[in-house]
Amino acid sequence: MKIKNLFKRFQSKKQRFRDFKQEEFEELDLSKYVYPHFNSDEEASGPRVYAYHSTFLMRHEQFGALKQIVTENGFDLTDHDFDTPIVNRNNKAMALMWRNEFAGLMVVLITNCVALIDQVYRMRPMPPLPQNSFPDLDPDDYPGSLQGNIEYWCDYHWHPYWQTLTQDEKAALPLTEGWREFTYWHCEPGAWD
Repeated sequence: MKIKNLFKRFQSKKQRFRDFKQEEFEELDLSKYVYPHFNSDEEASGPRVYAYHSTFLMRHEQFGALKQIVTENGFDLTDHDFDTPIVNRNNKAMALMWRNEFAGLMVVLITNCVALIDQVYRMRPMPPLPQNSFPDLDPDDYPGSLQGNIEYWCDYHWHPYWQTLTQDEKAALPLTEGWREFTYWHCEPGAWD
C-alpha cells in the first residue's frame, strides 16, 4: 500500500531525516495514542529517524482544525512539500502529507514535536462514516473475515477510532442499521465469543 511505504520512502534519503535530531527527540508512552495511533521507527533497519509517525483518516471538514494546530505549533505550511520537513522555531521538525481516500483525507504526519502529537490526538480526527466511505457496498455481504480495502479501512481506521468512543458516542453516530451491525461484529471486543 502506498501509505504504508511513505515512512520508508521518507526514511530512505538522508537529507529528509537530518532535521529530526536525536537531541530534540522525547520518548513517549505510545500506548495512550489509540486513534490516531503514533509509532516510532525503533525497530526499523537503517538509520533511525528520531520522530513519531501516524497515518490516519479524517473528515474533510476537520482539516482546517488540523492545519490550525500545525500552524499554532510554529510550522508554516506555505509551500510545504512532504519530502522536505519543516523546522519550527524550537528546532522541532514535521512532515505532513494528505490525499483523498475513503471519502475523507488520509493524513500522514511525521514529527518530533510532542505538543503537536498531543493536540492532534486531542482533536479526535474522525474517519468518514462507513456508509460514506463505501456507498456502494452492502455491509451484510461481509459477515466474517475482511479483505482488501475494507479490511485496511476497518483494521487501521474504523476499529481503532471506534475504540476511542464512549457507549453514548457510539450510540449517537448516525450509522445505518447494516453498518452498525457490521461495526458491532468487527469492532466490539468479545462479539465473536
